[in-house]
Amino acid sequence: MKDGRDIIYAFHHEDDHGWEFHYAGEKSVADMMVVSLQEIVERDPSVLEIADIRPGWKAWRERLGAPWHRTKN
Repeated sequence: MKDGRDIIYAFHHEDDHGWEFHYAGEKSVADMMVVSLQEIVERDPSVLEIADIRPGWKAWRERLGAPWHRTKN
């Protein structure tokens, strides 16, 4: 979400079933923000392609438009 950067990492947490979405590169605590899943989907509808990953799993891709890969976190 920050500065219009592409989402390339997604984590579906096993403990609380929450989600994290990340862009490539360095990040700091100051970069963190809480947004609704609706805002994420509006920003990048392709995250719906990974909406079925189970809690405890993650997905990643090389760049926007590239296929998502999945694995247990």
